[in-house]
Amino acid sequence: GDAEIIRVQPAKFQQKGDTYVPKDTTAIRQAARKAARLQDGLFSWHEVGDENPRVVILQHMFHPDDFAEEVNLKQELKEDMFEELGKLGTVEKVRIYDRHP
Repeated sequence: GDAEIIRVQPAKFQQKGDTYVPKDTTAIRQAARKAARLQDGLFSWHEVGDENPRVVILQHMFHPDDFAEEVNLKQELKEDMFEELGKLGTVEKVRIYDRHP
């Protein structure tokens, strides 16, 4: 029938014009640095503008399975921690990572 002929030939890579003009990557590098700073801020322990945060990390207080067994455990732990730590000083925030052992 009506078969089409396909031709294959090696690609020719050549410079357009007489001079090589390198690509300006300054904006790309600046955007990458800004993204890295934003990501670092997302994973940091302190809030924006808090230059000297005081962080207390308590580990091995519970197992993630404990939260499946008792629905209100997270809120109860949060309230208890706030109350007990409040005896030692001002407490601004208590975070409980219930999916991390």
